[in-house]
Formats: sequence, C-alpha cells, structure tokens
Amino acid sequence: MTPTPISNIIPITFMGGTGGAMLTQLLIKAKNLDFSDIILSEHGHAHSNYQDFTICEFGVTYPDMHKIKHVLNSDVIGKYPPYFISLHLKDLELSKKYFNKSIRITYDNNDISDLAHIFVMKNSIDIQHLKNTLMPHKLNEREIFLKNNLSHFKQSQSDDALLFVTWEEIYNGNISKLINTLADFTGIPKINFNENLINNWRHVTKTSLAEIKNRI
Repeated sequence: MTPTPISNIIPITFMGGTGGAMLTQLLIKAKNLDFSDIILSEHGHAHSNYQDFTICEFGVTYPDMHKIKHVLNSDVIGKYPPYFISLHLKDLELSKKYFNKSIRITYDNNDISDLAHIFVMKNSIDIQHLKNTLMPHKLNEREIFLKNNLSHFKQSQSDDALLFVTWEEIYNGNISKLINTLADFTGIPKINFNENLINNWRHVTKTSLAEIKNRI
C-alpha cells in the first residue's frame, strides 16, 4: 500500500558537513519566534540544540527506509507543526513518497574540497576527537565519499513538494534571499528568521576552515 505523504513533518535532507543541522535550527527557531543564537561547537557544528524530535542521527550509509521508520516512530517534542528534522537521506523519491514537503541541500564538484575539510573539523575533531595524525587520511576518505555520493545531491528544479538549496547559497549567498525562499516554501513569516544566526555560523565555519587547512 502506498503511504499518504505526511504533511506536518518537513525533513531537511543533506550530506554531513553541508549545513543541514544549522538550517534545521534556523527553521525551528523561526517557527518558534526564537531569536536567540544557536549553540555551536568549536568549529561550528550545530548538533547540541533543541530539536523537534527525540531521535538519534543516522549517517548517509544507513538504509534510507530505516531512517524514515525511525522518524515516524520517534516522539515529537516540538511545540507545533511543521516539525523539522535533519536527515541524511539519499533517495529523493522515497522522501517524496513519505513526506509532503522536504528541503534538499545540494553541492557540486567545486565544493568537495572545502566540504571535506569542514566535515573533518566538525565531525572528526569536534565530535570524535581524533588525533591530528589521522586527519589527512580522514580528509582523503571524505573527499572520495563526497565524490561517490555527488549524484544523489545534485541541484535540480524546486517545486511545491521539494525545495533545493545549494551549499553555496547557505555558505556564501545573499541571506535575505535565502530566508525569503525558506519562508515562501514553509509558510513561516520572513520576519521570524534571525539573519545573525546564519552570519555567526558562517563566521565560525569560515574561520575554522582557514585554520584547519593550515593544519592538515
């Protein structure tokens, strides 16, 4: 039986390191009229913040259906819909099948080097606390992984059910334009969004990226 797509959950699907956790927090805070900044790690990951779900994170390599079932069986702790959740979901057709709306973060070949460094500093260093001697190996491993999965996260035409947002728009683009796009898609008023949240995240990420490139 084909499921009826869920209308009160909007997943943000993305490859780790491309800003999905930050974008999720931006939307949750805008929905809740919360203008406070997000909690960031030393190098800028945004995992230690209030969520709409009590849920564990599963990486891109986990089966997509496993992630979807976990979301559907998780407790909702958000105040009201739409509920936002960051998911490392590869299969867009599966996302459309289960969710009435979703947001997809994309990247291209030119982004891979920076994204590999960003993943290493936010995941390998801040979360896993790996030694510096392992960083070059992790960096090379991540670049290969990003290249191998590029076809799943390519930019395409947005529609009423699926909004594509590029890494470039999140990391360097016009913030007002990005917020307008998110507001139009989600129905959250533009004035609810905190531009400084994105600016602060960008500053920490870019400063850390420059520092990490000098270390590896």
